[in-house]
Amino acid sequence: MMQLDAAVQDGLQFLQSRQMPSGQFPVEMTTISNGVTRVEPDDALFSTAHIIYSIGQIPDPVAIGITNLGLDYFQNEMTGHGLWRHWNKDSVRAGRRLAPFIPADLDDMCCISYLLRRHGRQYPDNKRLVALNRNRAGLFYTWEVITVRATIVPGLEVPSYVEKLRGGGGKNCRAAVCGGMNCRSDVGYLSNVMVAKARHPCLCRIK
Repeated sequence: MMQLDAAVQDGLQFLQSRQMPSGQFPVEMTTISNGVTRVEPDDALFSTAHIIYSIGQIPDPVAIGITNLGLDYFQNEMTGHGLWRHWNKDSVRAGRRLAPFIPADLDDMCCISYLLRRHGRQYPDNKRLVALNRNRAGLFYTWEVITVRATIVPGLEVPSYVEKLRGGGGKNCRAAVCGGMNCRSDVGYLSNVMVAKARHPCLCRIK
């Protein structure tokens, strides 16, 4: 038991030493293309969410401190009505900030919402936005881009609900979900990013 406790403490000390002042954990993305290996920072919230989930119930002052800083990070990264993107607000690819070009995504929204709720942090109720992001068969989409005609939520006036979330002005439901950006106009850039990522094997690890 003492060896187990010592191992946990070693792990917590390592995580504490790597956590950034913002609360994020630095992660690297490794791509391999034509025999060439490239390593670059990957500013994804997803990795930090899994670390906070893993240590969030350890009754230890170090674990509690790491968790609270991580929860602060998630709250600072929130946009719109309880929305989170895969990459943080400052993430850059090919010289361009990603935030204006990508919508929120369901994986990060659900994982981070669960963590905030488990630890008693406040955030807007986003369950309806999650429910809206399904097709008629009930399958969830990854990217949080509402398609009004495909919604399966009974009794919900989608246009008025989305309009309420974005505070009035305009009827672009997709822009409402993405915090005011027009996803459709930037879908070409987004597609290029995702296709390029899908073509190369990727490994992520804490630096």
